[in-house]
Amino acid sequence: MMETNLIDLILIFSIVISGSLALFQGFFKELLALLGWVVAFVNIKIFFAHLSKPLAIFIENESLRDIVVISTIFIFTLIIWRVISIPILKIFKSTSIGYLDKLLGFFFGVFRVFVLACIIYIYTLMPNEKEDFPEYTKDSKTLPLIENLSIIITDNFEFFKETEIQDIMKSDNKNEGIENE
Repeated sequence: MMETNLIDLILIFSIVISGSLALFQGFFKELLALLGWVVAFVNIKIFFAHLSKPLAIFIENESLRDIVVISTIFIFTLIIWRVISIPILKIFKSTSIGYLDKLLGFFFGVFRVFVLACIIYIYTLMPNEKEDFPEYTKDSKTLPLIENLSIIITDNFEFFKETEIQDIMKSDNKNEGIENE
């Protein structure tokens, strides 16, 4: 009998849950939800500095202020996006591609888990040497797959390279300094 460890069980459980939820939601609803998240992150990038400065009067703790501003922008954007997406979803529901929508939704849900697992791997394990990985990761049967997918992601998307993230953070700090002057 093949032994499974905690990481494998969590990944399998996540795939089943995410795939099942996406199966019932359908691909178009899942895709619109994902686009809503993208719009929310773009709005955070656009409006964060503008909303954070006025709140400094009310919330002195910078970390708490950042959390409040980011959460507010994120939630507000998702609520507006949901209201906008309801009529769009009604159009897709009226078409006769229901089974295909559900099947594509399932695959989207599975894909989402793998992408999330890769992002977690990129930021937690990838910067370390394999010898320094936690013990519970060494016997994982799924970790080599996540590792290979993570390498593909980092090779093809500049954003996930550590130097790129640091450059983005530095440029944001420089822009805030320019705006303050």
